[in-house]
Amino acid sequence: MFGVGFLPYPSVFDKTFSTHYFNGGKQEKMKKRLLSMLMAVLMIASLVPATALAADADACNHANVQTVSIEKNAAAKIPGVEAKVCADCGEVFGYVITPFAELRDQCIVCKNPVTKEVQAAACGQVGLTVTYCGTCGNDMGIAPKGVAALKHDLVFTVVDKPTCTEDGWGYAQCKVCGEPFFVSGPDSEVISLVKAENKKAVADMYTKTGHNEKAAVAVEKDVLDKDGETVLRYAAVAPTHVATVGYGETVVPVDAKGNYSAYGEEPSGEGRTATMVCPDCDAVVADSIVLPGLNDAHSSAMQLEIKHPGYLPYAELNKEGKLVKHDGVTDVFYCGACNKTYGGETISYDQYFKPAYNFGETKVEGATAATCIKGGYTGTTMIYMQGTDIDEFGNPNGYWDVVKYGEEIPALDHDYSVKMADVAPTCTKTGMKYVDMYKCSRCGEVQPDQGKSYVLPMADHAWNLKVLVEATCQHKGLTAIVCDNCGYVDRTKVVYTKVTSHVAADALKDAKEATCTEAGYTGDSVCKWCGTLLEKGEEIAAKGHTPEEVAAVAATCTETGLTAGSKCSVCGEVLTAQEVVPALGHDFKDGKCTRCGAADPDYVAPVVNPFKDVEKTSPYYDAIIWAAKEKITTGKTADTFGIDEGCTRAQIVTFLYRAAGSPEVKADTVNPFTDVSKDSVYYNAILWAVEKGITKGTTETTFDPNAVCTRGQIVTFLFRASGDEKVATGTNFADVASGSYCADAVAWAVANKVANGFADGTFRPEATCTRGQAVTFIYRALAE
Repeated sequence: MFGVGFLPYPSVFDKTFSTHYFNGGKQEKMKKRLLSMLMAVLMIASLVPATALAADADACNHANVQTVSIEKNAAAKIPGVEAKVCADCGEVFGYVITPFAELRDQCIVCKNPVTKEVQAAACGQVGLTVTYCGTCGNDMGIAPKGVAALKHDLVFTVVDKPTCTEDGWGYAQCKVCGEPFFVSGPDSEVISLVKAENKKAVADMYTKTGHNEKAAVAVEKDVLDKDGETVLRYAAVAPTHVATVGYGETVVPVDAKGNYSAYGEEPSGEGRTATMVCPDCDAVVADSIVLPGLNDAHSSAMQLEIKHPGYLPYAELNKEGKLVKHDGVTDVFYCGACNKTYGGETISYDQYFKPAYNFGETKVEGATAATCIKGGYTGTTMIYMQGTDIDEFGNPNGYWDVVKYGEEIPALDHDYSVKMADVAPTCTKTGMKYVDMYKCSRCGEVQPDQGKSYVLPMADHAWNLKVLVEATCQHKGLTAIVCDNCGYVDRTKVVYTKVTSHVAADALKDAKEATCTEAGYTGDSVCKWCGTLLEKGEEIAAKGHTPEEVAAVAATCTETGLTAGSKCSVCGEVLTAQEVVPALGHDFKDGKCTRCGAADPDYVAPVVNPFKDVEKTSPYYDAIIWAAKEKITTGKTADTFGIDEGCTRAQIVTFLYRAAGSPEVKADTVNPFTDVSKDSVYYNAILWAVEKGITKGTTETTFDPNAVCTRGQIVTFLFRASGDEKVATGTNFADVASGSYCADAVAWAVANKVANGFADGTFRPEATCTRGQAVTFIYRALAE
């Protein structure tokens, strides 16, 4: 019925006790129950050791206490709750439970305990679970359980990265609750919420880095100032050894081109370190330092080789009084620091003593340009003259003589012709306003005592809002104030925007299109952030099928067909099934199907004999009928074949030409025969036969087409047409000698059953070969 915390909130108990238990008809009985409960609690508290209480106090000082307030709701049967909970450890210090039922409806003895989480723990918010009577809402005497507020699980984002000299800034956002926090730099308060072991790493994300001296880079070439004179940054120059003579006592001078010259300067061999700059901001982190030449730096490690001392070039007169030139040589020495031997280089006499100037050469000395405030000088013109003195080697001396003295140039005075241009102020720099003010076109000096100038104050920043974290229905947003012109961010002024109402997501949840057989759904409108249902969708009725005719497929002689049917044009479901129509089979007539034109495999065509002089009993009957059918021959006339007439040379080659398919004769083929006309029916056949080597002319210029062929000639033509492949069996005919022109052909014909001999053992090669015999030979060679 009530809860009480003795420390530090006794007033809660007093108020509750007096309000609820000293009115009504049951006061005395309830008073006794209350006093009994209080005595029991005091007795238990007295048994707790002091050391245990002290230990608890050391564990948490309860400096962060939150109040949990829940209004009673009779309709929902939720009692009112007021409690104090430590946000750091979850300990409950005092609580009051107010029944949701009226006094008259409260239980005399509560027997229906209900334990409920009335507030869930969240980021920065404690949780609380209480136990009460589910019938009337009275306290069941069971202490509530508190839960410490959850810690933010922060993800840090850097918006403007830190530089070598400036801290960066950004924001953090809790992964659990979405709450945003502005991070103005490494000292931002939100970083204190990070675990101790991670604080430095997070702070470093926003801390200015300082110049990256460890990764400093060397300047690659000298950098001059705006006037092109003063060197601001130096590239590295390696120090070197310099050449000497006389055991290192004298440094050999060199001219501007590096040649050894008596008129040059003594090199120092000095070098210098490069200017080192920060790779991130280009600031100088180490100045250039001059390095001494290696002759000085490595003096203790140098060992001159006395056997090879150096000397300068010289000349002397020989016995004949002629000048003899001698080149010099540099000292040879070993440097232990370099682990290298140097020197021994030739010093050319002619190069060394080559004058720096030629006689008659001129120069101008002391010339200076006039300025606005100081006069100048045109300079003195000098000429290099040959002297009268001659050295021991006959070389004249030289000297400089004045050709013309220069003149003074008066100061130019200022040219105040350039009007001073105004400088517009920005949000980071002041500007300037010039009224009737001019400067010198030559030196830039401002004309004194003329016009006026005013300093224009810096312009205001063009502030604009930059959304860092968008506000949602679950957490507030974060907006920074940024200057559109210079990008400056006012880190002291950020805007935390309020939590918004729910916003519908662009896509509807669980949307489903209706199909032919299944209902669809319009989809629920839900909040794009938290998923809360904003508007429930509606069911979409199934569309039903859309019939589409399926054409029948006609049966053929060999393939089955199908009757007409129907299907749904949307989903493809079969609505009316098609039935198989059996194949029709062939309807053969006269050897061919009347429907599809296929040939009857069992059909035997009737034999047609166009020739009245060819009896069916003739031994040549099958051959002549085949030849006529294949258009190898057409007979002597339309109805006579001339079966017993002799076969001419033109006729046999024509038969063979047609049997070969009447191949095309090349257009450039030359006809050597005077007795073969181009208009003759056997023209192409004869040229083809000659080209293939089947026959030759009777002479070089005649073919004799009408000459009758013998049996030997005919089988020879056939043999050659077949490819001249000899057989091993030979021939036993008495009238065919082994050396005969037709011996191989006769043997081939007999072996291949193209021709036979006579009963008397002869072949009769010289006997006339009739047309019937010739066609029969071709028939046996090609058709059988």
